[in-house]
Amino acid sequence: EVYTALVRGHMPLFDLVRCHVRLCRPSPGSFAWRLGRSPGDGRPASTVAHALRHGLYKGEPCTLVELRPLTCFRQQLRLHCVAMGYLVVGDDVHDADRHLDWRYEAALESPRLMLHRLRLSVPLTQGRVEAFAPD
Repeated sequence: EVYTALVRGHMPLFDLVRCHVRLCRPSPGSFAWRLGRSPGDGRPASTVAHALRHGLYKGEPCTLVELRPLTCFRQQLRLHCVAMGYLVVGDDVHDADRHLDWRYEAALESPRLMLHRLRLSVPLTQGRVEAFAPD
C-alpha cells in the first residue's frame, strides 16, 4: 500500500523517515485513536514517509508526502504524521487537539482529508490484483 498526503509545514525533501510510534485504541465513546505516551502503551506501529515536494495550500507552507504503512491500524498515517510534526491537511479528527497540533493556532480548512491511497496490491490464490489511482 502506498499513500500520498498533503501535510502542513515543510518536511525535509527526499529524506526517508521511519516513524515507530505506538498507537492506542480510542477511549470508550471516542472515535480518535491516540499516540502512546509510554514505551508499553498501545501497540507497535510503523510508517515510512518520503517528502516529495514543497508548495503552498491557501498560502500556508505544505509538503506532498508519500506514506507506506508497515503495520495497519486505523488512523495510523494521520497520527504518525502528527508524531513527525506534520499534520495532514483536512484531518478534522486530530486538528482540534492542541496537544497533537501544537505548532498551529487553528485548523487549515479543507473540503476533505488530503490523504489518498495511491496504490493497492491484493494477493490472490492465482496471482495478484493491483490498482493505481493517481492524484
